[in-house]
Formats: sequence, C-alpha cells, structure tokens
Amino acid sequence: MPQLSTILAAAIALAVGAHTPTIAAPQASAPTVTEAAAPARLTARLPDSILRAEEAAKINLDYTAAAGDTYYFDADSNPVDKATAGGYYRKTLGKTADGRLVVQDYYQDGDKPQAAPVILKKDANPHSFANDINDSKTVWYRKDGSIEAVQEFKDGTPTSRNRYYQNGILAMQSALPFDIAKEDGDPYAAVGDISRGNRYYYPDGRIMAFEDLEDADNFELLYYRADGSPLMHFRTSEDDGGDSSTWNANGDYVAEETVQAEIDAVTARKEELQSAVRREMP
Repeated sequence: MPQLSTILAAAIALAVGAHTPTIAAPQASAPTVTEAAAPARLTARLPDSILRAEEAAKINLDYTAAAGDTYYFDADSNPVDKATAGGYYRKTLGKTADGRLVVQDYYQDGDKPQAAPVILKKDANPHSFANDINDSKTVWYRKDGSIEAVQEFKDGTPTSRNRYYQNGILAMQSALPFDIAKEDGDPYAAVGDISRGNRYYYPDGRIMAFEDLEDADNFELLYYRADGSPLMHFRTSEDDGGDSSTWNANGDYVAEETVQAEIDAVTARKEELQSAVRREMP
C-alpha cells in the first residue's frame, strides 16, 4: 500500500495540478471584495492522538501469528513474481479470529517497513497494493523510518481523513470522507462546511488553512495566522463569481494589499506541503 490514499491523491492532484487554485488563479468572473466580518480566532489544537505522529500511529491488532507468504511489487506498485529494485514486498503475519489476513509491507531496498501491520478485509487478495482492501488503521513510513501518514479504514473504505506528518507533527489532512457526518471533538467545525475540506498546519501544528476544492473554477480558501487570527477568506464560483475578504490581526477588515505578504507566505507553505506529498507518494 505505497500510496497515501486515493482520496489524498485526488485532492493533491487537483490542488497542485496545472490549474493550481490560489488567490491569484484566473477566473471567468473575479470574486467581489467584501468587508465581511472576520470569523472567530482559532487557538484550539487537535488532540495529541491526531496531532502527534507517534500517538496517531499507535495500533493494537488482535490476531494469531503464523508463518506465511511473501508477495512482491515493483516501484509502481504492480504485482510481480520476484523482488524488484525500488519496489516493495509484503509478508503475511497471521490471521484474525474471523479469518482476515494481517500483513506488513516493506521497502525492497533496505528491508525497512513501508507500513505497519494492517488487517485486510475478508477474502482480499494480498497480492494487491490497493488501499480498498484495508480493514484497520493504516500507518505509512518513510524510508528513514519516520511516520508519513495515518488513516483508518473499514472494509476497504476510509473512515477518517488521511493525516500527513512532518517532523512528527501533523502538517496536512485530506478532506473528510463524504459519508462521515462529523468528527467528534473537532475544534474547527465551527468555521462551517469548509472545515470538511483539506487542512494545512503550521510547523507547530496550529491550523493554517482550510481548502474546499470542487474544481479549478469553484473552490474556497480560509487562511489563519499562527496566532489564530483569521487572515483571508477567498471563494470563487462559476455561479456568482465568488467573494473575498482580508483582515488584520485584530480582526478588522483591511485591503488585500496590506496583508499580501502574509497571504503569500501561507500560500507558499501550502504549496510546499502539496509538493512534499506528491514527491513522497510512490
């Protein structure tokens, strides 16, 4: 399972593709600048069970260990018959009480874990790297052993956001799966529907940006400063053109040019994170 997830991949492909949505993206109809009231400051943080990679990656699988088979994959995750340079291999570790396989994946070069042990759904083909056969929390590792991403699955379906980590701290989250109504205890739900979209964080784990992507012509951004004060709201729409507002650290409306440097800094980090995910996804 070398890919972080098809959900995160789709979000990143849209976010960093040829039509990268940023405040300067060309639009059929320019958003209207409005002096909207600033949203509330956001100073709360996610719990350590999500924010910190070591806590998020904790797993406890109940299964009976047994010697099993080894399966090989090439560098593009395709199943092959033998070890391939730059590829991966999978070991079966045993089975759960109801007969589901437990497997672990490794980098072929270096023999280091590429993922933590994971349960596959009933009757899944173990010689597949698709995430739609996962049936438990899935933890991915970089080649240096650091935790790259974590996501929960049930019967092959994601039941949480995909969480991407840098230096042991949450850096980015994919959008909430459509069939998940809400996240218990989410400190950011109050910002509205945009909170269900992609999220980006400052290096210390504080919220930096929300991003709701429909397509290159219909998207919404909400930026925050590291102190929790709102910086910018930007929405573009084929229907009404959209709207945008910007605020200073006190929550007062200000002209965009007075905070453009701050907007550019947030956009730059957001794009750096998007590029990092693309670079690290095999």
